[in-house]
Parts: sequence; C-alpha cells; structure tokens
Amino acid sequence: MIWRVLAFPLRAILLAIGFLFFYGGAAVFSWIGIPLLILVKKEKAGRIPIVRRIAGLWARGLFGLGRFSRILAFNPVTDLTPLPSEPRVLIANHPTLVDVTAFLARYDQLCCVTKKRLFRDPFMGLILRECEYIQGAVGGPFAGSSVVLAGINRLNEGQSVLVFPEGTRSPISGQHVFQRGAFEMAIRARVPISPFLVTCDPVVLNREASLFQLLWQSSRYSIIQLPELDPKDWQGDAAAMAAYAEDLFRQHLHLFQSSWSAEALSEKMECNTAEMKTLIVSALMLEDCDPVSIDDDAALFGGGLDLDSVDALELVLALKKTYGVEIKPENENNKIIFQSVRSLAEFVARESK
Repeated sequence: MIWRVLAFPLRAILLAIGFLFFYGGAAVFSWIGIPLLILVKKEKAGRIPIVRRIAGLWARGLFGLGRFSRILAFNPVTDLTPLPSEPRVLIANHPTLVDVTAFLARYDQLCCVTKKRLFRDPFMGLILRECEYIQGAVGGPFAGSSVVLAGINRLNEGQSVLVFPEGTRSPISGQHVFQRGAFEMAIRARVPISPFLVTCDPVVLNREASLFQLLWQSSRYSIIQLPELDPKDWQGDAAAMAAYAEDLFRQHLHLFQSSWSAEALSEKMECNTAEMKTLIVSALMLEDCDPVSIDDDAALFGGGLDLDSVDALELVLALKKTYGVEIKPENENNKIIFQSVRSLAEFVARESK
C-alpha cells in the first residue's frame, strides 16, 4: 500500500530526471564538450566517429534510466543484434519520440536523416551537425533530391543510413504512407534494405498519447529486424519497393494489434501466458523448469529458454493439438511469433478466438 502511494511521485521525479538527462546532457555536450573537442581535433572527419560514439553512450544512459524507473522496458545492447559491416539502408516505422535514440544506442555510427528544424535546435543542433547527419528537406525528409543524393554519398563512403519512410511519427492506430526516398537510395547505391519493426505497448511519447501516461504505467518497447529486401528484386522501381515495404510493415503491425479492448486483451493475455508456459514445459519435457519462473518477455530462442529447432517443431505440434492453431515453417512472421512467451500467446489468442 505504501509503495502504491509513493509510486506516483517517485515516477514523476524519475521522469523529470529523464528529461533533464535528455536535454541537459545534450546542452552540456553541445555547449562545452564539442567546443573542447574541436580544440583538440581540428579535422571534422576525425571528430565525427567520436561525437557519434558519445551520442550513442548518452542514448544508452537514457534507456538505462528508463529501465531503472520501469517506465520503458528496452535494452538496446542486448535486444538488438550487431549490423553487418557492409553499408545498408535501415528503415523503420516511427511510433515514439525515442526511436532514433533507440537505434543510436546500439548502432552509434549510423547516419540518420533528421528533420531540418532540429539542426537549428539550441540543444541538439550542433550535435547533429558534428555527426554529419542528413538534413531532411522542408515539407518532409524526402521532399528534395538533395537528401537522396546525400544518402547515396554516405552509403558509398561505407556508412549505413537510418530512414523513417513515413517522414514523421506514426499514428497510434497504424502508419502513414511510405515515401520512396529510402528506396531510391538503396537502388542507386546498390545496397540492401534492412527493415526494423518498432513496437511500444502501450504507445507512449507519441504526439497522440498523453505524457502523463508515463506516471502510472510501464511500456514494453521492442525493435525486431525483419528479412532484408534486395533492390535487385524490384529492377529499379523504387515506388513498387516502397509499396511492398509499406504493406510488409502493415502486416507485421497487425500481429501486435487486436480488436479487443485493452482491458479484455490484458485479462485474456494474463491467462494465456500462464497457459503457454505450462504448455512449453510439458510439451518439451523441461522437467527442471518451473513454468512460473519463465519471464513473459524472455527470448524463446538464442537466449532465455534457449530452445532449438527440434524444440520448435515439438512446440508447433503441441500448439496445433492443443489450440488447433497451425504455424507453417515458411510463415514469414515466425520470428515475431516465436520471439517470447507473450508474443506466442498473443498469436495463439488471436488465431484461436
């Protein structure tokens, strides 16, 4: 009871500290750190990786504070795998204010396409300019061909480029139409596109969501890499590639959205995650594993329970027998479905309703 009374003011204090860390850290680095670095390193080319690295560490600290305060559950270091060394275009949907920060916390040497007005921001402007990020044209990140050409130059230099094809933050209910700039970059530079699905449940730090939500609820934030797209498959047609990617994201986002009310979904999922843990332990004969000890969001494969391909087949058979839900090996959504106990339970709940 005492914790519930104290929780609201404590979260308010931690939230205030988070915003102070975000803007205060940026201000100190912009107004003091970078000028000192310029005195030490005169050549800008030598400063770019250093500034990007520091910005990445600052981003990691921000998410560390989010985990500590239990406001935003996400660890960019462990939740994201390293990128290949070859340059590529990263695309993602954009549901929250911290999406760019999340990517930079893991991939600090990325080059980002950023809104032009932020380059004049007194807190962030100098950092963005020193990182040599790409300024989006007025009217949207790809209103001008100069943005695409700048992206191609970065790719030819061996840098990967992060782009949000919607050009602005996604609406809570879905996503905006994808613009073709990112796909023009990839086609002309002859590099692959790596799509990343960003989810936040419930959605916070979005222009449609109240900031005060953070005071009484926690959010699960995740970034899931989808299969790469090869520009050769579209024979230079950026518009067709953009349309395909947009549809791909809509299909994957549908797995995380439900026609149930939030309250009904919460009640149903509480039951289903418990059932799913029991099913996993039983079907795979994990005699030394207590179902209650399994975390809802622990990875099923490559960590957490550390299941293998044989376990996957056994689990698929058990799901079909128990719930009548069939999961085919060629299903392109399998990586998302089998991400955790929670994602598997959500999928089964939707398919069996």
